[in-house]
Amino acid sequence: MTPQGGIRRNTGAATLCAAMLCITACGIEDYPYLAQIPPSNVNRPSHTTATVAINTRSDTEPFLNYAIFYRIYISDILLTSTIGESELSFINATLNSDYLAIKPYTDPANNLTTNTGSLFSGRNHFEIGITEGDINDLLLNSKNSFTLQLDFSDTLTQAPRIFRAGGGELTLKRSTGSGGFNPRPLYDDGTFDGRFINTPELNASANTTSTINRDVVDKNITGGMPRYTYAALYICAVGVNDTTLVPLYSAPTYIGTFLLPQKFDP
Repeated sequence: MTPQGGIRRNTGAATLCAAMLCITACGIEDYPYLAQIPPSNVNRPSHTTATVAINTRSDTEPFLNYAIFYRIYISDILLTSTIGESELSFINATLNSDYLAIKPYTDPANNLTTNTGSLFSGRNHFEIGITEGDINDLLLNSKNSFTLQLDFSDTLTQAPRIFRAGGGELTLKRSTGSGGFNPRPLYDDGTFDGRFINTPELNASANTTSTINRDVVDKNITGGMPRYTYAALYICAVGVNDTTLVPLYSAPTYIGTFLLPQKFDP
């Protein structure tokens, strides 16, 4: 994977064919890839907010949309400032482990190649959604430049939300793994309440199973201690190889780790 958009050409394939006297038909094979969102495009104005500057996409890229991957971590530690790398292990040991495993692929200087989708699914990171509809159709499928904003403020009446500069606010929603698990909490009518809000059902150890809150990681906390939740977020570009129809991903970019607001009980 290279840090710039376009098509990587495998000239080695042509050289190999020539060396074999072209026993089989061969040529220069095109390997499509998607450019990473530069980490420098992420800004954290405060501990509850982040902005991501999205650059214009090249027409040569097989781009479909952007995806934001997340995982939630239970903790007994309350941090009310922007969270740095050194603080992740205090929040939750698995948060630190996940971050360190993904970190090499987020650094453009490393020029590492990986299947980003498999990297995230293998560590139980899921794509974020919105309560108002399809996040791709409403927000993340534009090739044009825009600024994405996320707000995890504890406003008492609003859940964490996402919006584009000049556009309306949308409420962030957790995944169900396309029906692969049945997360909690639920609304009174029995439907899934996927808002990113810390609730007793979200931070309950008993619910951190593969069939309930698979997107949540437990922590061994002494009884009676407060139980907080944090979400780590990454963003990447998603596309498809037109020849093989295999999904393509750019290298991931770390947005940050956010404390989820507490459920407000009036």
